[in-house]
Amino acid sequence: MSSVSSEGYFVRLLREQSTACWINSAIQREIEAARGWGAIGNTMNPTHPPKALKADFHLWGPVMEEILESNRGVTDDVAAELLTQRMAKRSSLVFLSMYEDTERQYGYVTIQSDPNTNHDPVALVRQAISYKHIGPNVVPKVPSTDPGRHALEELVAQGTNVIATAGFSVSQAIAMAEAYAAGLKRFSGSGPNPRCYVVIIPGVFDDYLHEVIKRDGINIDPNLVRYAGIAWCRRVYRIFQERGYQAEIQVGGTRENYHITDLVGGNVHITHSFSTWDRLQKESLPAISRIGEQAPEQVILELQEKLVDFRRAYAIDGLMPDEFSSFGPYVKFQTGCQKGLAETRSQIRAMRQQRAL
Repeated sequence: MSSVSSEGYFVRLLREQSTACWINSAIQREIEAARGWGAIGNTMNPTHPPKALKADFHLWGPVMEEILESNRGVTDDVAAELLTQRMAKRSSLVFLSMYEDTERQYGYVTIQSDPNTNHDPVALVRQAISYKHIGPNVVPKVPSTDPGRHALEELVAQGTNVIATAGFSVSQAIAMAEAYAAGLKRFSGSGPNPRCYVVIIPGVFDDYLHEVIKRDGINIDPNLVRYAGIAWCRRVYRIFQERGYQAEIQVGGTRENYHITDLVGGNVHITHSFSTWDRLQKESLPAISRIGEQAPEQVILELQEKLVDFRRAYAIDGLMPDEFSSFGPYVKFQTGCQKGLAETRSQIRAMRQQRAL
């Protein structure tokens, strides 16, 4: 067992357990603080630009004005996309030296395109390729859906690093790892193999289960949900190990401490918000590997019996590829991303009207 020391928790996680943590934010003070505490990368999705535009208006207000001035007549959609790219560019510079010093092992920054195009694999590929100009350490996201897996395979075949985001089940994770393997077989570039991170999201999944329990009046102890997201995420880890998948696991959408501490170990990447960074940095917990543990069997059985969404998430064949995009937790996450983009567009529209741009 690791002992608590004065060294930061996240630094010890990486050194002692090979668990690398990313900061999930577009707000500059949060990104820079987490970088100092041991963050090895930065993730963003469409919910983050509107928050950053408010928190860092002194920074992004002038950028937004410059975008609108330089692109007269541009739609709010395009303006939002250009702003997102500028945010990714700034974050990429924060981590560029790490990317170079570690010879591309760490220091990546993600970018996610318009969630309203997630149904179109051709659009996903085209947009992801267009992001290459932002910086060498910028990695595009595609959704863990049927269109997303086809886009992922094509991007990897073309030599592009990629993140499969919005994963809420074992079957989604397997499908994206298989798509990565298929893309690697087609890749014929002279450089290193493109990397792939498969995102699994226990916190949002647990949030969704709590909503379903309340909505449907399901007779189950809500405290058991504490084991749900962790259980299928650990199963993903075991399957990846057993099958020798080369795709790397990235845990996202964490809510509670245990969404991190229970998944430590095994060269796993974990991305979380600044509030969690701040909390765990202050608590300075021991760096203990727990990803190989399992919940009590009776707990898993009750979750499977009473919660159909857990049953579908936990089973290897719980979802078919054409069901990924209609799975409840995915829909919840996708809706949040769409609302985030709509908020960014609304802020741009207000600025345009105020300044007659």
